[in-house]
Amino acid sequence: MILIVDDNELSAKLFRDLLGTQGYETLHAGDGAQGLALAWSHRPGLIIMDLELPVMCGREAMGRAKQDSELRSIPIIAVTAFAADDEMETLNQTGCDAYLEKPIRAAPFLATVRRFLA
Repeated sequence: MILIVDDNELSAKLFRDLLGTQGYETLHAGDGAQGLALAWSHRPGLIIMDLELPVMCGREAMGRAKQDSELRSIPIIAVTAFAADDEMETLNQTGCDAYLEKPIRAAPFLATVRRFLA
């Protein structure tokens, strides 16, 4: 099970469609707080987290997940369309395990997912 946390329905649909073609089951949350709640209730094998989210931003949600003893082992792939040069260092500090820029490209996206679910 892969949890997709993205408030952009088109992005979330793209992730669901790409992952579905590879046989992965997905859940979707539209904000960081809902994403944490679903992570707690479903314990996905992977989380794909947008950074710019309503209610609770992706950085805060990742930080909370990585501080939680029950969730910290779940890998998180951060995705964003607004990448700054120093973004990767900041993301590493919050606990993200990989980082992809939007718009995503299918092959690198799926390769990154497989790396964590192999």
